[in-house]
Amino acid sequence: MPDHHIAPFVPPPRDPLQAHLDNMLLTRQHPWTFLLWDHPLLLCPDPSPLDFSPVAHTCIHVGDQNWYLELDSLDCVSCHPALADLPARISLPQEVQLALLDLACSSVQTMLAQLMKTQVKFSETALGPAPLSSKVSTLSLNLSSADSSPIISPMSVRIHVPSRHSALFLADRLAALPLGSKNSLPHDLFTKICLDAGSMILTLSELIDLRPGDVLLPQDYPAAQGRIILRLYSGPSKVTNTSRYQDIMCTIQGNQATIVTITRTAKESAMTTDPSAPQPENSPTNTDAPSATTETEITKTEAIDTGAIEVELCFELDRQQMSIADIVALVPGYTFTLGCDPLAPVALRVHGLVVGTGRLVDINGILGVQITTLTQPEGQNAGL
Repeated sequence: MPDHHIAPFVPPPRDPLQAHLDNMLLTRQHPWTFLLWDHPLLLCPDPSPLDFSPVAHTCIHVGDQNWYLELDSLDCVSCHPALADLPARISLPQEVQLALLDLACSSVQTMLAQLMKTQVKFSETALGPAPLSSKVSTLSLNLSSADSSPIISPMSVRIHVPSRHSALFLADRLAALPLGSKNSLPHDLFTKICLDAGSMILTLSELIDLRPGDVLLPQDYPAAQGRIILRLYSGPSKVTNTSRYQDIMCTIQGNQATIVTITRTAKESAMTTDPSAPQPENSPTNTDAPSATTETEITKTEAIDTGAIEVELCFELDRQQMSIADIVALVPGYTFTLGCDPLAPVALRVHGLVVGTGRLVDINGILGVQITTLTQPEGQNAGL
């Protein structure tokens, strides 16, 4: 029997201002390309870098405030033309690396000033982490080479913003950049999105036998562990004749949720036959007319056992209308306000159709969903 014991979930804190800054960064067109000593480099958002250990930092004077930039590698200094004739990955003295980092910062100073629309100056480059006395928000980026034969390894960069005023100013400057949508989708159209606490697989026989009061025991209930699923139903595919879903996995942080991954999965597969494919001799599509004996045998064949067909029963917390413009913004790292309790009562949904309601119950440490109502064929509900 699977272990249904679930450890208590304690949501980590999530600062709304940091979430706003990350959202602005993630929804802009990226990556950004720039030249460093004639070498094209790419800069991408990286809202949650793992194991970031700064090896060097520099101070950025933006207006009358001091921001700090930290790097987890000094590999970018190898782009300098003076090192072109030296062996690759040669170990340079620290003083030389810092001097080259100063030159690298100077080369992007003008570009950053154009974005910020104010005076920007780099200074006080040194090894180790930045001396942060106060830090309100952080902008996390990934730097890599744009060449097919990369001259530098990917590295993480963090920009620390010292005040709320500076963070809002930076968010405004990012908002002035082009949006990340590269198509002409009708952004004013709306579609439905479901917020699921979890799901489980049942056969049609098991589904039909359900009664109010029954307790379902799913293998996993993500909402109790700080995870929820946003599901976009995109309708049947004309090519594969399957219904496609966009599964958007999110982590819960207080009353907010952050997108982690987006996957497309095919559901409700239907059997199809390709008329151009070669058929076996005894295939029903054979052009030879069936004999009377064959017709008699087919008539006597038992009906297909549909009760063994498996369906996905979803535990739906909420269903909302969303505009295409809002859906375009749903990228990993995007944070939004959660409008419901992850452990609230749920609607029971099968293939887009709500068939009942349920509530979360704890049976001696085992988490289950107790059915409270079921929709009857005539449209009436049977309830507890």
